[in-house]
Amino acid sequence: MNTEGRAAWSAGASGAPGAGMFDMSRLEVPPAGWRAAIVPAVLAWLGSVAFIGQFRPNEVAGLLARAAGLGLIFWTCAAVSAAGIVAMAVGGRRPHAVLWAAVTGYLVGHAVFAWLPVHAAIDFRIPFKSSADGWMFVKHRLTYGVCVVGCTAVFVLLCARALGSGPRFHFGVGSWWAQGRDFTHRSRVQSYAAAMVGFGVFAAVLWVVGQAGVGFGPLRTGLLWAVLPGVVAAAVTNALVEEMIYRGLLQPAFVHAAGIARGLWIQGLMFGMLHWGMSVGVVAALPTSLLIGIGSVYWGKAVLDTKGLSWVIVAHAMVDVAIMSAYFVPRG
Repeated sequence: MNTEGRAAWSAGASGAPGAGMFDMSRLEVPPAGWRAAIVPAVLAWLGSVAFIGQFRPNEVAGLLARAAGLGLIFWTCAAVSAAGIVAMAVGGRRPHAVLWAAVTGYLVGHAVFAWLPVHAAIDFRIPFKSSADGWMFVKHRLTYGVCVVGCTAVFVLLCARALGSGPRFHFGVGSWWAQGRDFTHRSRVQSYAAAMVGFGVFAAVLWVVGQAGVGFGPLRTGLLWAVLPGVVAAAVTNALVEEMIYRGLLQPAFVHAAGIARGLWIQGLMFGMLHWGMSVGVVAALPTSLLIGIGSVYWGKAVLDTKGLSWVIVAHAMVDVAIMSAYFVPRG
C-alpha cells in the first residue's frame, strides 16, 4: 500500500473524507501491475476447490474433474504458486512475491491437513445428529485452521523477511468505535458498534429466511434446540478460522500487492467464489456466492477500519449460526 493510500485510508476511517466499499479506489493511485494479483487468487480458488472436491464431492469440483484429476489440479496450482514466488522475486516485484508465498502456504496447509493421521478421526457429518457432531466439526475446523494458518504465516513471514517487504496485519481485537461508511462516500458515517446492531437485525432476518427455506422443519420437530450448542460452537469456530485465514493473512497480502481497493475486492470475490465451489449446485449457487463476495469486501474494509479481527469474527459467526441452524440440522 503506498504512502498516499495509507494517509487517505486513515482519513477515511475517521470520517473525513471517508469512503465506502464502492468508492475506495479514489483513495489511492493503483500500484503498477495490480492486475497480476488476480492470478494467484484464481489459483487459490482452483486449488482449494480441487482439494475439497476429493473429500466432499460437489458439482463444481465435478466439472473440474472432467478436465483433469482433482489431485493433479491441486498440486499443479501449488507448484505454479511456488514458481510464482521465485519469478516475482527475481523480477523485483517483492509485494507480489509475498502474495504468491501466501497462496503457496495456503495450499500447502491444505496438504498438511490431509496428511495428518488424525484427519479421518475428526471427520464430521452434516446434518448434525447431536451436539457431539457439532463438536466434531469444531475439532475438524480447528485442526484445519492450525494447518492452513500456520503454513500461510510461515511462508509469508519467511518471504517478507528475505525480501524486506511485508504486509501490515491486524490480528488484534481492534476498536468497534472506529468510524466508517458502508457503501459510498455519501453513506452515513457510523461506528462499527452501531453497525453491528444493524448486522444483528440482518442475521435475524437471514435466520428466518433460512428456516423458511427448509419448511421450518428444525423448529417444528424441536431438533434445532437439541443440537443448538453444537451449532453455535461450530459457527464460532468456523468464523474464527476463516477470518484468520482470509482477512487475517491473505487479505493483507492482496492489499500489499494490489492496493487497498483492488486488494479488498480481489480477496472478497475469491472468498465468495470459494463458497460457490464448495456448494452443491452451480448455477443456483452463483448469485449467493457473489453476494457473499461483496459482503466479504465489507468485512475486509471493517478489518482495516477497526484494525482488528474481532468485529468480523462476531459478524461472521452470526451469519453462520443463521445458516447452520437451517442446513446443519435434521429437518424431521
